[in-house]
Amino acid sequence: LPALRAAIARTDAAMPPLRGIVHCAGVLDDALVPEQSWPRFVRVMAPKVRGAANLDALTRERALDFFVLFSSGASILGSPGQGNYSAANAWMDALAHRRRAEGLPCTAVNWGAWGEVGMAAALDEGMRRRQAARGLGVIPTHDGFLALELLLARDVAQAAVLPIDWPTFLAQQSALPPVLSALAQESPR
Repeated sequence: LPALRAAIARTDAAMPPLRGIVHCAGVLDDALVPEQSWPRFVRVMAPKVRGAANLDALTRERALDFFVLFSSGASILGSPGQGNYSAANAWMDALAHRRRAEGLPCTAVNWGAWGEVGMAAALDEGMRRRQAARGLGVIPTHDGFLALELLLARDVAQAAVLPIDWPTFLAQQSALPPVLSALAQESPR
């Protein structure tokens, strides 16, 4: 952290003031729970947790217009084999709420898969078909940026942008997280 502070001080002298942050780091190391290990958790959590914690610590005294954390729908829906990834994203969701409670800007966006960029863009056709069969779609890049613009204008701590065919998705769930229980009881739209 001291080295980062020194680098920021040097940069501050040469650049306009920092007005916002978009933290979108992420690493996957999927495995079912019996195959998970602490090194796998550290590998996946470090970019999100350490990165967000450093950005939070280094910008608390700055007048930022926005502080955006790219989280994942995995932290609210779960995702088979991604316990470590879900935990890292849930930590970022909590950071967004903490910063908001302290009067600091922060929005965590629980994104679904983006179609043309990001981790999901590298999925093979078989995986894309399996995701679609679960009711999970992809976000076109243009639509993702429009959603981000709308969320920043609404000034929210956390929001999900998930292209989901809800009847298909909900029909496959053996147990629903509380956040989805009310949704499952509504008529399909």
